[in-house]
Amino acid sequence: MIQNFIKKAKKKYFKKDKSIIFIILPQWLFLALSIAIVGLAFSFVHQTITSISNKNVLLQSTVVIDAGHGGIDGGTYDKHLMLLEKDINLDVALKIQKILQRNDITAVVTREKDVSLEEKSNLKSTRHARDLDARRQIIDGSRGSLFVSIHVDAQPKNLNTRGVKIFYNKNSEESKKIAEEIKKSVDFIVYDEFLDSSSMKAEIAPGNFYVLRATKTPGVLVEIGYITNLEDKKLLQQETYKKHIALAVSDGIIRYLFKTGDYF
Repeated sequence: MIQNFIKKAKKKYFKKDKSIIFIILPQWLFLALSIAIVGLAFSFVHQTITSISNKNVLLQSTVVIDAGHGGIDGGTYDKHLMLLEKDINLDVALKIQKILQRNDITAVVTREKDVSLEEKSNLKSTRHARDLDARRQIIDGSRGSLFVSIHVDAQPKNLNTRGVKIFYNKNSEESKKIAEEIKKSVDFIVYDEFLDSSSMKAEIAPGNFYVLRATKTPGVLVEIGYITNLEDKKLLQQETYKKHIALAVSDGIIRYLFKTGDYF
């Protein structure tokens, strides 16, 4: 009954304004939810609301959102649909930026349009290496509290693989904490709506990606779906799914910032 109530409420308020985020729904709804689900897994939503109410706190936070690939580098793709990872990454990254800004958080994106970033690096190496180095410079140069790198995955040898996977730096405890907070939000906001038939929830795992290894700023890399999976591919083309992904990542970020208290 509680789950049905939550689903109906979410549908109702997403209908009114598709850009609205669940974490800023009316207070009466959150009060009803927190009373109904106190002590249960959904209680983390109420913690997020508490953090959002303190505008002065969030004004002191900076988050960097890295939209993976871009320009000449399309990332993974579906040649039949002309569906490119770089476009999905940018779309979701800009949505996250918008949500965070609405909650008085300074949100920086590594790119705002379809470009690669190698020209911003003085590294004497390959185009790809310079592009990654430029992202590192933007992330660390922003002196942010954290960063999130958005990507789409592919598994051509196993077309059944699907879902969201969050990678963290194994040498950073804060990176793992960020991954855990985002996973909670993805499980609740995304899987509840779109991936309920899947037996698995969002995964977190250590990753050896350059953006995780080379940056001093704690962060994670989020694979928001598999372009090689038929169901995920459909979702990655849906505006509603991408909005829910952006919402879930934003919610996880906000809850992490609130828990760390490094901005007080």
